[in-house]
Amino acid sequence: DGLTFDYGGTEAMRIDGSGNVGIGGSPSTNANHHTLQVIGTDTYQRLSLDNTGTGGRKYSIHSVNNADSDLAGKLAIYDDDTPAWRMVIDSTGNVGIGTTAPIGQFTVHNGTDGNTVITADAGEGRIMSLNDADNAYKPLKFYGSRHEFLSGNVGIGTSSPSRLLEVSGEG
Repeated sequence: DGLTFDYGGTEAMRIDGSGNVGIGGSPSTNANHHTLQVIGTDTYQRLSLDNTGTGGRKYSIHSVNNADSDLAGKLAIYDDDTPAWRMVIDSTGNVGIGTTAPIGQFTVHNGTDGNTVITADAGEGRIMSLNDADNAYKPLKFYGSRHEFLSGNVGIGTSSPSRLLEVSGEG
């Protein structure tokens, strides 16, 4: 049951009896929700969203295969109007904004050597500012009228402070 659309003798799209849509193949069925699937082996399987109203933009969501070495295995959002990759999620779940190669669980890239990374490693949370090569720290600034550290010790120049505030080194 359903409706099929053929192009050149090959099925291009199918709408099954439950309302699920498959583009490039038959859709998966799941009794709990409707599905729109874009199926194929092209480098970029793409879903495009184009708002042609005033102030609207055209974005596309891509699932990328190994033919693109920079984006292989990633889900990516592309700004077709600029054009630029805006966000990626890699196969390990790392998210990158402004970069196609996140260097931590959450990376925001803003220009050359401007990477702010939020990650959890070995049971500790980290906020870092790193260069593009991920081998040197960059300045990290905190702005605000108040900063609170609710528990634990704070160390400057030491990774294991023994007091509420411990400063080590010269300067």
